[in-house]
Amino acid sequence: NGPIYGIVDYEPGNSAKTVVVKINDYRDGEDDFYVAFNRRTGINAGVQEGGNRVMITSTPGVEDRWGWAPSKLHATLSSGQSYAINNFAGSGRDVVVSVASIDTASNPGVAQVQIQFSGDAPCTECHGKILKVDLTTDSYPGETSWTLTNTCTGELQESMGQFTERRAVYSDEFCVPAA
Repeated sequence: NGPIYGIVDYEPGNSAKTVVVKINDYRDGEDDFYVAFNRRTGINAGVQEGGNRVMITSTPGVEDRWGWAPSKLHATLSSGQSYAINNFAGSGRDVVVSVASIDTASNPGVAQVQIQFSGDAPCTECHGKILKVDLTTDSYPGETSWTLTNTCTGELQESMGQFTERRAVYSDEFCVPAA
């Protein structure tokens, strides 16, 4: 849950302004998804598709020899709309991206977005346990990942990986079912 700002409002060194969220499929060769607010202003004023909307794109988990991969547009969402990434990471569950609101009148403009597994209560209404994960990367952040699996059911609960910053602290909170 939280705000996503347009790329035109990106401020180097200001980690408080999220401009893109990567939903990482930790399996090799599988698509990774990206959620971004395509704010139509400044250098982005002439955008033709999805202006002032939340865009969901993906890239294959395999890059070419130059580190590039083609992207695919899945959805452009307005306030009140949602998009489901079906059977995410082979978990049997969908990841749902919902846009609560888009405010282009304020400066900077912002989209309020919620990303969660389908059927999960938002953490503000968590009926299970809130799990906080603090992870510090080493000199090789791209080799770091973690998963949380329910040992009773074998079901994937949460995962993160493909970190990019060396010696950085990544923190997140998740609503997980009570044991």
